[in-house]
Amino acid sequence: IQKDGTRDNIDPDLREYLAEVDKDGVPLRCTGSWRGRKAAPHPSAAAHQGEAYEKTWEDAQYGRVILHWQGIKEAEGELESPQGRVEKQNTDRTISEEGRFVTDAQDLNEGCTKERFPPALQPKHYQVARQILWWKARCPKVKVLLAKSDVKSAFKLIRLAVGDAALMVI
Repeated sequence: IQKDGTRDNIDPDLREYLAEVDKDGVPLRCTGSWRGRKAAPHPSAAAHQGEAYEKTWEDAQYGRVILHWQGIKEAEGELESPQGRVEKQNTDRTISEEGRFVTDAQDLNEGCTKERFPPALQPKHYQVARQILWWKARCPKVKVLLAKSDVKSAFKLIRLAVGDAALMVI
């Protein structure tokens, strides 16, 4: 940020927040006291445990998840959430044979309200349309193309605050 001078263009509060997240990880900002709890997968995931193990192992190889033996002292107090599986669409909108595994964190969500988190602002449809019209007016002979892309495993790439990791167990 400092090399090209853009540091001065970032809001000081945002800069401070980003420095904290870089140092400590992202806090879950949950209130409440959770005791350790074991959870079984939902039927949608239970029917595909081989696929779940393969995906978990792939994530572990990239450092996105931590694996440990059940019953170790360090794991006391972990809050397990049930795992589910939903269909995944291919880019042509057909259903993929590969599924997407999701975590049912309803218990945890009760103590994590969205008002405790920074806004994740996205442009509204009219703002996108206005931007397209702006470019069309300035460059009438240039085709305007839009792309929506996805970051593979984006949620798993976010480093959690160490003290909150025990709440994100499946």
